[in-house]
Amino acid sequence: MALTPTQLTALRSEIINDPTALGYAPHIASGSDNAIVDVLNLPRAGITIRRDNIMPNEVLEAIDTRDFATSITTTENSWFESVTQLRAIRLSLDDGNDTVVLGNLKRLLQNPGPQGSRARIVALSNRQGSRAEQLFGRNVTVTAEDVGLALTPRP
Repeated sequence: MALTPTQLTALRSEIINDPTALGYAPHIASGSDNAIVDVLNLPRAGITIRRDNIMPNEVLEAIDTRDFATSITTTENSWFESVTQLRAIRLSLDDGNDTVVLGNLKRLLQNPGPQGSRARIVALSNRQGSRAEQLFGRNVTVTAEDVGLALTPRP
């Protein structure tokens, strides 16, 4: 997906001003748009992006059954079993809010549980993100064409 004119303006400002000191200047000087792309698309500690999906085995690995709330009903237990049979579990809506599934998982686990399961489930819902995602949204990558367009002076 190509960046919009407004996003290209923001990208130009990002590259020229380098507000987070990622080191674009040498790449600008050498004319290496691809190196700038690599810097922008690199996942980094400190940039948190919501994951789209997790695998059921990740949920099962994260949960210690001693952390389940003591009042789980038969219906909730059946729901949990059903969720863990899915190919993937969607955690985040397009607007970044939790899905009902993630909300239910959090509700079924004590907060904080003595074994830390709820914290691990919450941590699973996030991943390291890139500066491009931080600027333009989840799953957005910047291309060399985007960088070229952003850095080309416009009349």
